[in-house]
Amino acid sequence: MKKVLIGIAAAIVLAVAALAVAAHDHGDVKGGHMMMQGCGGHMTGPMTGMCGQTSDPKFLDETRELRKGLHDKRFEYSEAVRNPETSQEYLTKLEKDMADLREQISVKLPQDARGNCAGCNCR
Repeated sequence: MKKVLIGIAAAIVLAVAALAVAAHDHGDVKGGHMMMQGCGGHMTGPMTGMCGQTSDPKFLDETRELRKGLHDKRFEYSEAVRNPETSQEYLTKLEKDMADLREQISVKLPQDARGNCAGCNCR
């Protein structure tokens, strides 16, 4: 009887771990830690990390305020979603504001980061 209970407990732990890995691998985990989501981690060149991102100091300097604004909007959005009194119109406005900021940032991306995003839905 004891062996059966241990086996069932082990199976449950493995099932939960498998579900957590599957959710993370498919992008179902919320949080928005990547600047451009939906890229699947494609490498795009020597100065870039994930598709649509770059470590070019000039780009980072030029987009500092835009990236800070996007970060602030993401925080504002996550807090608004948690508040049950938040209207859908306000959430839609925040989503549009974030999309506008992402577009402004993507326009400033260096060509090597912008040109290699074919099919990865970065923008």
